Amino acid sequence: MADRDTTAPPLPRVDFYHVPGDNMLGLHRFTCRLTEKAWKLGHRIFILCDKPASCQQLDQLLWSWRDTGFLPHAPASSSLAADTPVLLGEQLPAHAEFDLIINPGGDIHAQIPQISPATRRIAEIINQHPNCKQAGRLRYSYYDKNNYPLEYHEISIAVA
Repeated sequence: MADRDTTAPPLPRVDFYHVPGDNMLGLHRFTCRLTEKAWKLGHRIFILCDKPASCQQLDQLLWSWRDTGFLPHAPASSSLAADTPVLLGEQLPAHAEFDLIINPGGDIHAQIPQISPATRRIAEIINQHPNCKQAGRLRYSYYDKNNYPLEYHEISIAVA
């Protein structure tokens, strides 16, 4: 295990959420559920997408999440990004501060250095799909080896 510099800011807590099913729609619906909860608590959130199609699907779900409303969000590249509580994209914006980064499948390893010290939590969302489980195991191993505080949550409610 690597020793942690005690003068550095604390590492964000990483929560792994294991959702039932093996499809992206289930991952994205749970992402919306988690986003809504964090947004209602006043947090600034970034959703890390694995590809443009995932960003588009999440964008549509966030606009229609509830029959009575939507979750305010914008692409990270939008001119509205600075004033929007929920951003999504394939890359973390440089120097942006978020309370929570939600990762339903994006490649976060290369982007770890861009995570602001203000970020307190990272939510990793995985499901039963073999590729998703394997990628989740690799991310868990990375965080574990680098001494991130880890939590694991088994989600038993169907989200698909």
